[in-house]
Amino acid sequence: MPKTMSKLLKSTLQTAQIENISWKIQSAVVLALVGISSKIYLECFNFVKKHNFEILENAGERPDEVPLVTVSNHTCCLDDPCLWGLLKVRSLLNSRKKIRWTLGARELLFSTPLHSAFFSRGKIIPVVRGDGVYQQGMETALDLLNDGQWIHVFPEGVGRLIAEAKVTPIVIPFWHEGNYIPS
Repeated sequence: MPKTMSKLLKSTLQTAQIENISWKIQSAVVLALVGISSKIYLECFNFVKKHNFEILENAGERPDEVPLVTVSNHTCCLDDPCLWGLLKVRSLLNSRKKIRWTLGARELLFSTPLHSAFFSRGKIIPVVRGDGVYQQGMETALDLLNDGQWIHVFPEGVGRLIAEAKVTPIVIPFWHEGNYIPS
């Protein structure tokens, strides 16, 4: 994990050992549970039709040094976890590079120690809305991108991540329509 991520999470979580095996296991469990729960929710309570989704699935097989940026519209707070449910189960269980890192509002998702622990293990990077693209969370996202990771962003900040990446990332824009509340 890049040093800026450790520094950011340490300041958010007040922990000294963010890179230890325990954190990695906890993260894998959170990602798998949320991803599988989202998959069940989407398949049992909603109608989801995927178009050209194999492009994103195939991007998971990219070389380790090639970063991936996905960008999509943002309609509600369920966008990110529900979109995980579209991935194959094997991707949900292999969280190293198969599951995205994303940006999340620090004041909402990192407002308590419990929230901080949960959302950081869900590979969410805290950012302060309104502080622009030159803030610690964006630096962390850029470091992760330069480490070959997958970063998913809603429109804010995507230009800087692509422009300043050491290796030009694969960029996959997509959008979604509808809602996640069953009729």
